[in-house]
Amino acid sequence: MGGDFLQYCDNDNNSIDKQKLKFLSVYTDKSYSGQFISDIQHDEINILGKASKKTSTLEDDLIKHTGDGDNKLLPLVEKFTEFQYNSKHEIDEKKKTELFVVDVFSGNYQIKGFNNFFDCTSNENPRNIKDKITRLYDKKFPTYVFSKKTNCDLLLNIYFKYIDTSSSQIPYDTVKIDNIKDDLTKDISATSYNILINNFWEKLIYLVELILDKDKTILNDDGFDIKEAINILKTFEFEFDDDGLKLKSYDHTNSAVWAPTQFSLAKKITDLYKIEFKNHVKESKKKSNNHLPNYSLKAVMPRKEPNQPINETINIISTYISGNNLKTKILVLSICKFLGDTSHILMTLILLRVKKYLMEKEITITSLDGKKILFETLKINLQLSERPMMIRSCLLDKYIIDSFNLNSNDLEDLIVFMKHVKVLKDNKDIDKQLLDFDEEEVEEVEQEETIPKFCYMYSIDPKYLVEKKKIQN
Repeated sequence: MGGDFLQYCDNDNNSIDKQKLKFLSVYTDKSYSGQFISDIQHDEINILGKASKKTSTLEDDLIKHTGDGDNKLLPLVEKFTEFQYNSKHEIDEKKKTELFVVDVFSGNYQIKGFNNFFDCTSNENPRNIKDKITRLYDKKFPTYVFSKKTNCDLLLNIYFKYIDTSSSQIPYDTVKIDNIKDDLTKDISATSYNILINNFWEKLIYLVELILDKDKTILNDDGFDIKEAINILKTFEFEFDDDGLKLKSYDHTNSAVWAPTQFSLAKKITDLYKIEFKNHVKESKKKSNNHLPNYSLKAVMPRKEPNQPINETINIISTYISGNNLKTKILVLSICKFLGDTSHILMTLILLRVKKYLMEKEITITSLDGKKILFETLKINLQLSERPMMIRSCLLDKYIIDSFNLNSNDLEDLIVFMKHVKVLKDNKDIDKQLLDFDEEEVEEVEQEETIPKFCYMYSIDPKYLVEKKKIQN
């Protein structure tokens, strides 16, 4: 892994006006990562005034050119292994030793967690999640053991109670190993659960701030105050009940289920800009000089959604930003989209860190059937489909890994499932009949093996890949 962070690039050797990102070609002599900027460009919610519209080849171009030397995604393709993701037998084997973190991926076996509620990818009522765990997971499987209300919530509780106490609202307690083991098995109260989910949010904003800081030269150049936007997001307060994840209003008199879609966020951004533009026109007429903003939002495109209702989440978010200037408002809204995908990375990093911690403390846990959970063999399986997330997950930045007190060896416990995409297929010999995975595909049916369906499986653990190849052969 070269350098502190990955350089996002969408053209060959920076040949387009010597710019790393073509859609930012007017920004010259700027040093930046581009992770945040590339992601909001992908989501068509790029608030930079000089950014051009998204092109149809953006995602493929990012996969081809992001990084430098061996620290690119395409050279890793040869390390990818084919995995039949609709094989019940294969999935049942993975349930024994792997914890699943899912973004958008086929299958009905994944258990929704905090990340899915913050990314709005959970279409399951929280009341049904526990039933699903009981129905799909054996009592000796780690997901069953460490999940009470949502995916691996007991492990999240361990992280904020014993590991990352600096950002935790849970009072730190210098405890014995038996206390940790007790917290790995007992229920979490409703009050503690709300504290836990707000701890997760605070850590999510911490991670987002780290990433945005690598793009601050361009954001600052465009007049955006990262610190101000982050401070606003830190004041968001959530509650979690049988209806799901809810954001409270600034004055705590109202709340709404957290569901900020691309359409609702992009539309709010463009609406705010139109209001600001009209106000500038009025002001310029009064003072007889030009106050029109030298600014545009060409890269913000609300994606049409069928029967789009009034989004109450946006109204609640607005209570936090009503007194701020335009650029702070739209930066907060844009971040609300970016943090959804980032929540899956956060969930993955936390689980990796908890595994490391439990191994350091030499803690052993026994499942309900008397079987020991072997943390040494436990893997974290991140499942995704969007191309920018492939880059962010397979090429994790060093500064992010370091911030969680992890190292490159710890990443051997990470597995990434990825959909088949043409730009990767062109660099790997794969049968065309296997390319049947659609980016928006989400199946909620039982696994069927009549027509095998395959995805990429990535890991830097050579022993794991060799073993899995033996099983599949």
